Amino acid sequence: VVSVYLLRPLTLQLSRALCHTPVTPNALTAIGFLFGLAALPLLWTGTRGAVAAAVTLLFVNLLLDNVDGEVARLKHRYSRLGERLDHVADMILYALLLAPVGIGLARATGQPIWQVLGWAGTAGRVIYMATVQYYVSRQRHGGYTTGFRFWFNIPREGADVPTPPAKPETSPSFYRKYVKGRVKYLFRKDVSQSAFFVFGLVGLIEAPFLLALCGALDYGVLSVIHLCVFRGTVPLKKSHYGNI
Repeated sequence: VVSVYLLRPLTLQLSRALCHTPVTPNALTAIGFLFGLAALPLLWTGTRGAVAAAVTLLFVNLLLDNVDGEVARLKHRYSRLGERLDHVADMILYALLLAPVGIGLARATGQPIWQVLGWAGTAGRVIYMATVQYYVSRQRHGGYTTGFRFWFNIPREGADVPTPPAKPETSPSFYRKYVKGRVKYLFRKDVSQSAFFVFGLVGLIEAPFLLALCGALDYGVLSVIHLCVFRGTVPLKKSHYGNI
């Protein structure tokens, strides 16, 4: 919903204008990454004006993160290198984001618990990022960061996975229909950074911070379990998107 109704109308106009310029998709990725990095010291201060400026920079980063892929497809300049650059930049920025927000909230409220939560979220994201890069590096012919799957989503290479028997069609439960998909959707980057933008402008950055924290801790714990369960390589689903 956020990508289609909020971001897409903006990014499509920008992408169509940029596709007639010499700017490359990788340049857009780098510029967006710099916008995101520029937001971190502003979040650190904790003042309302600085936070408003920071979340605006993060929203520009989010727009460019969508534009680089669109420009790559419009110019037919997508590649594995571009995809790796795009997603590694995303993971680094998202990993570094929570600690400055937590420090800023601790300064603004005088409650050190926010700083502890910020560093915990950053630790969870760093563990997840390291896990993905570890498995990508173990692929014989290279891998795709977007193709990484936890153990419960993809079978281990060479495992004999029997085909489950067909189940009779039944109406989905309330949990599957209304809870599971929507909770997973809330942890998406576009939803999280859009929430930072909206709530940060009105001085309520605690709400998106706690949302992003839950996602970071979830991915961090799953990564630790994944490393304990699988010590070898895990097949990654191939992707066909990226820039040059």
